[in-house]
This record gives sequence, C-alpha cells and structure tokens, in this order.
Amino acid sequence: MDQSILTECGKFATELAKNAGSLIKKHFEQKLNKTKKDKEERNFVTRADLESEEFIINSIKKEFPDHNILAEESGSLTSLSGFIWIVDPLDGTTNFSRNLPFFTISIALAKNDRVILGIVYQPINDELFYAEKGKGAFLNAKRIIVSENHSLSKSIVSQSFDYSNKKRRDNIKNIQKIFFLIEGFRLLHSTALELCYVASGRYDGYMISSANPWDIAAGALIVEEAGGSVTKFDGTQWELMRPRIVATNGLIHKELLKKINT
Repeated sequence: MDQSILTECGKFATELAKNAGSLIKKHFEQKLNKTKKDKEERNFVTRADLESEEFIINSIKKEFPDHNILAEESGSLTSLSGFIWIVDPLDGTTNFSRNLPFFTISIALAKNDRVILGIVYQPINDELFYAEKGKGAFLNAKRIIVSENHSLSKSIVSQSFDYSNKKRRDNIKNIQKIFFLIEGFRLLHSTALELCYVASGRYDGYMISSANPWDIAAGALIVEEAGGSVTKFDGTQWELMRPRIVATNGLIHKELLKKINT
C-alpha cells in the first residue's frame, strides 16, 4: 500500500475517532436506555453505541466508498475492495453505562486481512493511541513502548471477561493459574483500552479468551508496533477473524503462555 495513502487514512481515522468521542461524551453520565443483545442480559447496546457507529460508518462511506466496513452493531458492509475498516463504536459499553470512564472508540484498517492501521481513542482522558504498520506506536503523538519487565512475578496482568457463564469458567481458570504468581491483576472490561495499556507499559500482559475482530484489531497492532508480542494461546500467529489472543511486552510471553497452558 502506498505510504501516502496510509497516512491519509490515518489522519482521517484520527479525526473520526475524536469526533465520535465528542459525540459519545454528550451521553456520558446521562440516563441511558439499554437494549439487551443476549439472553443473559449482560451484553447490551445503548443509543450512544448506535449514534457513534452510524456517524463512523457514514463518514467512512463518504470518504472511501469502495472500502468494506465491519462494525459491531451493523455487521459487515461489503464491497469489492481489499480494504476493510473494523469498527467498535463504543468499547466498554457496560463501563460507560455505569459512568465508569474506561471506554474507547476503536477503528482499524486492514488490507487482505492484515491490520495496517489502528486507532483507539479514550475520550474522557483525551488519550489517542495510534499505530501504522511498521511505523511504531504513539500516544497523543508521543512514541510509546512496552514495559521492560522480564519477570511474571513482577507483572501486572489482565484477563478479558466474557458475558456467558460457560466462557467465564474458562476466564477464571486462566486467572487461577497465574493469580498467585503475578504482582497484580486488573480487570477493566474494555479490550481495546487494555491492549493499549500493554502497549504503553501500564500492563505487562493481557489474556483475551473470547472476542470479536473489532475488539482487538486496532489494539493488537498497537501492541506489536510498541514492541510487544501478540499470539494465539498456543503461541502461533494471531488471526483477525479468530480473536483469541495473548498480548504481552514480549519479555514475559513464553512464561505466561506456559503457565496458562499447563
């Protein structure tokens, strides 16, 4: 892909994420109507999710009408292009609905199923995480790198938490295997944000047992461009459409994989 085109896409997506963040902030700490998305009523959508996604999709379609779009609430909008925008209009809806400031807008661009651009915007703290393939990772235009921690015993690690009880049992098994071996455990329930916390050295590792492409696309690239490692649980190359991954600073990766696979 021509670098100038990628840079153009990056500028567009950066502005898009910030504008979507402004839209979402108008709903923050307001009374929300929630519509459940599963029978266990733990996964739901709000008006903020829908407005943010509509704004993002319409903007992409206007700017890049021949590109594909994969978005959380709308599914896949298909064209003949090899480019696909992968959008989570509000990652961390539960936090948002409870007035917890841990939520983001996540926008990624992939070419032939390989992510080449990732943007995660946290509007409350005005933190914009950004990466282009092969160009490094940044937080508000400042270069970021993963932590230099070599030891699992000194690590801060997180785990995604699923909505279904069946999958939560697997989450708990992973946590139990490392809980007494690590320095600390965190659980924010915002996959895109927690991946960026690995990229910026705030976390040392993050386990994602079950997710969707829009949850990980941007954040996984940002981790890699910050010098970290992202793989499947068996240590092989992660896949966009099979987003069950482990992300670390790279230095604790083998040790963490060994413990959770024991």
